[in-house]
Amino acid sequence: MQREINFLSLNKASDWKKGHAVNCDITDRELRLNSSEQYLVSQVVRQEEVTGDAQIMDFAVTRNGLLLLLDDTGTLWSYEYQSGYRQQVFNRHHSLFSRYALITVGDDILYLADMVGNVGISAYLLNNGQLLWSNPEVIPVAAAAGSAGTVFVVTPLGEPRVSEGRTEYPAGVRMAVATLDFSGRVVALFSDDSFRLKEGLDLPRMRYRFFVTTRVDGSVWVLDASCRVVLGFDPDGRLISRQEVDTSIDPAGIALDREGGVFLGDRRESNQDAEEDRYVVKLSGGALLRVTGVHGRADKLLIDHTGRSMYVLNSENLSLSVVSMSNKITPLEETGLPMGYYFSAALDSTMEETVWHKIELDAIIPEETQVRVYCFASDRKQAVVNGEVVDLEGFLSGEGAPLSARLGYIKTLSIEPMTNPRDALLHNTRGRYLYFVIEFFGSERYTPVLRRIRVYYPRKSLLSCLPAVYSVEPKSRDFLERFLSLYDSFLMGMEEQIEGIARYFDPEVVSHDYLRWLASWIAIAVDDNLGEEGLRRLVREAPKIYPHRGTRQGIETMVEIYTGEKPLIVEHFQVSEQRQNPEMKQLIDRLYSDNPYCFSVMVKRDRVPNEHRYLVVQKMLDQEKPAFTEAKLVVLQPWIYMDMHTYLGINSYLSEVSLLRLDMATSIPYDSMLIDVGQDNRMETHTRMDLDAELR
Repeated sequence: MQREINFLSLNKASDWKKGHAVNCDITDRELRLNSSEQYLVSQVVRQEEVTGDAQIMDFAVTRNGLLLLLDDTGTLWSYEYQSGYRQQVFNRHHSLFSRYALITVGDDILYLADMVGNVGISAYLLNNGQLLWSNPEVIPVAAAAGSAGTVFVVTPLGEPRVSEGRTEYPAGVRMAVATLDFSGRVVALFSDDSFRLKEGLDLPRMRYRFFVTTRVDGSVWVLDASCRVVLGFDPDGRLISRQEVDTSIDPAGIALDREGGVFLGDRRESNQDAEEDRYVVKLSGGALLRVTGVHGRADKLLIDHTGRSMYVLNSENLSLSVVSMSNKITPLEETGLPMGYYFSAALDSTMEETVWHKIELDAIIPEETQVRVYCFASDRKQAVVNGEVVDLEGFLSGEGAPLSARLGYIKTLSIEPMTNPRDALLHNTRGRYLYFVIEFFGSERYTPVLRRIRVYYPRKSLLSCLPAVYSVEPKSRDFLERFLSLYDSFLMGMEEQIEGIARYFDPEVVSHDYLRWLASWIAIAVDDNLGEEGLRRLVREAPKIYPHRGTRQGIETMVEIYTGEKPLIVEHFQVSEQRQNPEMKQLIDRLYSDNPYCFSVMVKRDRVPNEHRYLVVQKMLDQEKPAFTEAKLVVLQPWIYMDMHTYLGINSYLSEVSLLRLDMATSIPYDSMLIDVGQDNRMETHTRMDLDAELR
């Protein structure tokens, strides 16, 4: 069935940019609502899930996302919030620290800081609870772990007043940030003359007045909630930032993202009769920007090392919120809703009185989202808007007219919108120029994605293939034309599929599912670790590889495509001369086998990092090798070990001799040897000088 039907298509950025998008993002191949990465609550950990009736006093997060929660009985819990598994690290009868203790984690070390009594700060191995060091001389009122085993502690420098068993520091006492190294020694003090107590405080109340955090660059940031100020110190202890906090919040907790943004919590008491106005805020040039996805009381904040997750402790509703960085749809300024518009330029059919046939949308429309399309046509590019003659294309697709004026004009045309029109017939759309307006409705996190619009013209439906009697009566003609359009779309789609069937056999453009199907045609074992690009390359290169199948070149190419690096192949004839030497024969046989039909394929450890990838490469070798041979896969370890597979420049190298430096003032000379007398071979764990190891 041949019919002369044309179409106009918009499917790339240059096409979309001819029109005008409002709150929509135009990418290379699609049109979608604008979005930005924002923090949104992904999970809420309730207190009763972990500690029962005991109140959560402090928390920390390990590098692998494990929560550590300290309750008011002094019990320390570890909690995997994804699985709900919990266990006690220290139970309430340990007597190691009080209910006023603080916890922080860094480099698999747990730091417990307790300002009450003579406990000070202690460091424990996170995996087994072993005490590493303790410093009772430091009075920690806030603590944050740094890198390389360091920890930063906010501490008062002045002398306290002791009265009736109560220890209080008077107003004006200077505060400082003490840096403790991996052995618990104070190696630096960061302070400023303005960093002082605003009023007299005892130690328990100090715990809720100071908060400290660090950045990967070594800088330290302190919130003084009493003075309502955030101080920033560089790694050398110089004051680099001082920011006042607006009086609209009661600040508590401080956290930094990877870009250096400073986030604060708000711990004001709630007003039951008023709308919730407490949010986590971002400090920006003295202004407070709300993180709208995180509201309610916040007593402590923490952002993990990835910068993608924030943790917020709320003592009011007894919960800990896990807040993840997610895409959030930007609301339209005029409505405050997640929506947007696209106004097209004029589509020119070049013929007056053209009857436009139908419109097709290639779109992804998630649940709770919607797309509406308004279409109209005209033989003129001018129109009367509010009593004035304007250029219609410039009015709709230009940037001069306000959104309300454009939408008002569309409303005057009384066009019935098409909702989610995957394939829709156009009614009463006659004219040389076609215009369409697309209205996008998104949700908080999801947006419709429009990849292509195709408009067909002129109207030549299947009705023209029937006898003229079916077109005599106007009402029945209209109904029959719309009814036959269902079959028309089906047949037209089938014709296009047949016409474009060649693209299903092109590995450069075929989709991933069809790519796997093509791979099965040429007996390629598809592995998920290969990735789409690797599989695409393998299918593309198959005609070149197959003439060399079973040869050294073919095996090298196959392994290189899968691992990303050409392997080292050693065949029996390459080492046959070395086997003539009696002293070398046993070593050569062990390394490369004594089978003359065996060859070794060597790949680096980082190219096959796990057993699954190893088995896939071995299976590939078994498929590609000649039938009478044996392929031996060898993974090259990244170390020098004589009589093993050690190849200079491949998995080992020569370098200059350098001193073994213990610290900045001590080093071991070139000709010294560390010997583990107990043969445990565990440096830093079981090597103790003059006990089970010695210097020679």
